[in-house]
Amino acid sequence: MVEEGNIEASNKAVEEDNGPKGLYYCFWGPIYWFRMLAMETHWSFVFAVVSTYGISQGLGGALARVGTEYYMKDVQKVQPSESQVYTGITSIPWIVKPIWGLLTDVIPIRGYRRRPYFILSGLLGLVSMLIISLHGKLHLVFALMALTAGSAGVAIADVTVDACVAQNSSKIPSLAADMQSLCSLMSAIGALIGFSISGVFVHLIGPKGVFGLLTIPAALVFSVGIVLFEPHDANFAYKEVSKKFLDAGKAMWRTLKCPEVWRPCLYMYLSFALSLNINEGLFYWYTDSKEGPLFSQETIGYIFSFGAVGALLGAILYQNILKDHPFRDLLFWIQLFYGLAGMLDLILVLRINLKFGIPDSVFVVIGEAVTQMIGRLKWMPLLVLSAKLCPSGIEGTFFALLMSIDNFGLLSSSWGGGLLLHTLNVTRTKFGSLWLAILIRNIFRLSPLGVLFLIPRGDPNSSILPTEMLGSEDETVAEESNNIELVSLVNSVDGLTFHHPHYQRSGFFRRQTSLFSSLSLREYIAMGSQTPASIDRTRTYWTPTMERYFIDLMLEQMHRGNRIGHTFTKQAWTDMLAVFNANFGSQYDKDVLKSRYTNLWKQFNDVKNLLGQNGFSWDESRQMVVADDYVWNAYIKAYPDARSYKTKAVLNFNDLCLIYGYTTADGRYSRSSHDLDFDDEVQGLNMGDAMGSLPSTNNERPRTEWNAEMDQYFIELMLDQAGKGNKVDNTFNKQAWTDMLALFNAKFGPQHGKRVLRHRYKKLWKYYSDVKVILNQNGFTWDESQLVITADNAVWDAYIKAHPHARTYRMKTLPNFNDLGLIYGEAIDEGSLNNLTQECDISRATAADRKGSMNCDRTRTFWTPPMDRYLIDLLLDQVHRGNKLGQTFLTQAWIDMVTSFNVKFGSHYDKDVLKNRYKHLRRLYNDIKILLEQSGFSWDETRDMVIAEDSVWNAYIKMLDHTELKLCQAITNCV
Repeated sequence: MVEEGNIEASNKAVEEDNGPKGLYYCFWGPIYWFRMLAMETHWSFVFAVVSTYGISQGLGGALARVGTEYYMKDVQKVQPSESQVYTGITSIPWIVKPIWGLLTDVIPIRGYRRRPYFILSGLLGLVSMLIISLHGKLHLVFALMALTAGSAGVAIADVTVDACVAQNSSKIPSLAADMQSLCSLMSAIGALIGFSISGVFVHLIGPKGVFGLLTIPAALVFSVGIVLFEPHDANFAYKEVSKKFLDAGKAMWRTLKCPEVWRPCLYMYLSFALSLNINEGLFYWYTDSKEGPLFSQETIGYIFSFGAVGALLGAILYQNILKDHPFRDLLFWIQLFYGLAGMLDLILVLRINLKFGIPDSVFVVIGEAVTQMIGRLKWMPLLVLSAKLCPSGIEGTFFALLMSIDNFGLLSSSWGGGLLLHTLNVTRTKFGSLWLAILIRNIFRLSPLGVLFLIPRGDPNSSILPTEMLGSEDETVAEESNNIELVSLVNSVDGLTFHHPHYQRSGFFRRQTSLFSSLSLREYIAMGSQTPASIDRTRTYWTPTMERYFIDLMLEQMHRGNRIGHTFTKQAWTDMLAVFNANFGSQYDKDVLKSRYTNLWKQFNDVKNLLGQNGFSWDESRQMVVADDYVWNAYIKAYPDARSYKTKAVLNFNDLCLIYGYTTADGRYSRSSHDLDFDDEVQGLNMGDAMGSLPSTNNERPRTEWNAEMDQYFIELMLDQAGKGNKVDNTFNKQAWTDMLALFNAKFGPQHGKRVLRHRYKKLWKYYSDVKVILNQNGFTWDESQLVITADNAVWDAYIKAHPHARTYRMKTLPNFNDLGLIYGEAIDEGSLNNLTQECDISRATAADRKGSMNCDRTRTFWTPPMDRYLIDLLLDQVHRGNKLGQTFLTQAWIDMVTSFNVKFGSHYDKDVLKNRYKHLRRLYNDIKILLEQSGFSWDETRDMVIAEDSVWNAYIKMLDHTELKLCQAITNCV
């Protein structure tokens, strides 16, 4: 509960600090933001992004860019044309970047997919930079090998950290944009600092000394591999690696054969390849003492830093003004201006700028900023176009392939520019033909205008791929978890720091997003398959923690009576704003909270409308709306906007019901403060240990109107109906529920619905089942006088150690237990405890699963994917420890797994629940194994499913149905 004193103190602080608040936030805002990211993800992830993007690629890339220029010129003393070719060679690791991505995805090393590749990256950088910096006169061939190895190290780290970003974006979608912004911010700051100091360091310690400094970023990347938090994957099928590579290759080749794909790909290659790169010739002329302006090392670094700023401005311009223009029209004008911008270099080389009194340094800075800005404007639409060419299921892999095609075009540009310089005899000391090389380059820059017909014309927000290649959203969701590492390749603009002729000087801007206007990975992928929604570029990015805290504030204000109609009083908004800003170190205004209030209201109404339709229900364990596939498909066809709720968890829906009035309609999701003694103690067990001293608001307030008096009356109503014979199996008949609801509302108010009573019925059943299980254990008895469970302390301690959830029943008075026994006793005895105290025969369970028998699962556990994944990890760990005997595990192994599982999910299951799930998983495995042994069936690794032709499936299902019918008849007869 939010303390009233905190609100008053916060209000006072706001009133007294209106003046310097902006300065305060400028200093503390980034710190709060970093801390939030570290808390929501993990500090090692933030460290990985800072080390890789900020230090290695940003600062290190800038130092490497300038250091390599001077190393080739002053140490190796190569010609400009040769340096141009060698620059292309060092960029080859970025061209094969999809291979690095596939390796990190399909080949874990000693059970880890990320950490070993960070270590490998760091080692490559350390060894290669040490060799160059310490060797007196390294042969050119070995120098190229070392530079290429260093480039490979940075490329591998780039792929690996992008995979980490993608995985965290999938786990915490609300932070996807924040993580993208973190990467862009770190790269921007690192590059600007790096370019600013690069010339100074080259001047002070020489290019070889700069390479010595680059061992520091490599060492940081190496340390990331040591400290990064990553789950261990001990069970990996290395035999399937080749199949995964083969499947990915086949899928990409099928896509490339589509005309809608290869035509834009051809244009992108030609547009880069024909824009010849002669930057090395210009660099040699910049530093020449006779014909050139003789720029110092410091000036060269400053020029590059201004180019980086120009690229940033270009991205912002595209994002805010040009992104909705048709691709063909936009690329026409950008390519035209790109060719014209090259004339600035011609004016500089011919010294025309001096005739107008413009100093060389000023003119070069202007030219570099303009060229980089236009270059970025060209790059951004090509990125979006590339995303739109990616078919469903292989988005990340195919996007990386497209980036490799672009990079191969850049390599062709670099080598073509080197050939041009060599042909015109532009050398270290001869620059007489440099003006002609610039003119030819500018003409070639205009040549891609002749192949613009390869680019699709039309709305950039519409789909390009044929409908059959887009895939359904359901398929995309199903495949997303398996493709997430490959999707991560989309996050990066493949290696601009080392090889792009125009963007390498602004290598910090490697991502699709700008520093101030971030588009998340998912939004770029979405552009390829559907019309994107308008993106609010000034929106607040709400984290789950922020949303949870805001909901708690609203509930607190409701408790104080500060809600009027459908909104809150003015003072309530002021109080909530003050406390919210104080808690998160932000400086939002009321409109931000009101906007979120409206957004949550819309979400609540969407879910409410869904639950009002036939066939939809609420899954409390997964916090989401569930229905059969045919029900979803029919509804989505009529209401496409509802598609997102098919796979979306609405974590705070029960509380939104209280805020927006759902309980006044039928109260279907009420949760009682009377329940908190049970549920919150169980779910919150050990949370204090896990969260340290962090404050939690979830357990500090009542969330519904249930109390002991209401429980007692409801139990009396159920006993009355049971006495009248209106209890059928494990529930009451329809008329009984109607009668009980009428009497209950007459006593406690008309706001309750049948679902409230039914939910409470299940909740009480759960309590009774828990107590029944405990009393079945040796050493426990029922104290009728005190209405509590009693046992010796040693017995309690031992039982709680194995079943932590039981702690709440140790001193808990249970006044209605005997009455609950009259209501639930028969159901418990007949089978509601079967999943806790008995094991079903495998053959019977198989038939039951397939034909819907509930004899062994009347109160079954609703298993979520994270629960399954964690149980499998526990099983693998026990196998690794040698605790598996035959087809089962040792007793101690089950006890250890139950303890770990309950602590992880705040549950109170016993061994039989996990054993039943183990048998279910084994049964699932056997079913799949049998399927794969049949002719025509195979395993699709990309989608993790069994596949076959429709005719094969139909024939097998027909045979299976007939077989199962006989199986069920045989089992019935046996019973």
